[in-house]
Amino acid sequence: MRIRSTLARFAACTVLGWIALGGVSAFASAHAEFESTSVTATSTTQVVLDVPHERAPNVFNTTVRIQIPSGWSAPTCTSPAGWTCSSSSGEVAFFKNDPRSIINSSEAFRFALSAPASTGTTTFPVAQIYDTGENVLWSSSAQLQVTPAQTPTTSAPQPSPSPTTPNSPPTTTAQSESSNAGSGTDGGSSASTALSPDSSKTVTLQADQTDDSAGAHSTSTSDGAPIAAIVVAVIIVIIVGGVAFVLARRRCR
Repeated sequence: MRIRSTLARFAACTVLGWIALGGVSAFASAHAEFESTSVTATSTTQVVLDVPHERAPNVFNTTVRIQIPSGWSAPTCTSPAGWTCSSSSGEVAFFKNDPRSIINSSEAFRFALSAPASTGTTTFPVAQIYDTGENVLWSSSAQLQVTPAQTPTTSAPQPSPSPTTPNSPPTTTAQSESSNAGSGTDGGSSASTALSPDSSKTVTLQADQTDDSAGAHSTSTSDGAPIAAIVVAVIIVIIVGGVAFVLARRRCR
């Protein structure tokens, strides 16, 4: 009987000791940590820091102070219910209005952080102060990783297509216009207007030269016919006059 009671006591002490060690390890595993552990470089992000309460129920958390490392800034903070907060260049602090008010097992503190341009992991030391005056320093658990900012990609604007005649490519139209211009028809006149001014002058000048040469030819032809007729008439008059003169002398003899 004594052996059995001794074994029972030993087993009970072992179970209680295991539970006690488990409870201590559970408290020891809690840390002051950010809910989201990454932010983007050069951005301003709202972060939430969870701070555990690891003391007896009659001990209360009264102050939480977060150190802001160099290169970072905390422009604003948000007070939880029953708290007030302040934000400066190097620290964000939260103060409980009623130090002995009931709290949960952990509390969340929200504030804005502006990240630097450099990437990497940054640690934010956290000081937790209880109403007993005890200070707990979380020196390495609250960390944020800065990730590179994504560079926006822009596509080059596509050139707008030049207006063309439907179902007629520009090359075919140009060839047709140049052909009409060479033919000297009405279509050629409109084609020369679409070309450069120098080309238009050249086409017009060639047409004028052609018309002038044709006119000169027709004038010389029409003027030559009257001249020949006059010459012939003069010759005939001279011959007739000569014959009449000779006949008149013979009669006189």
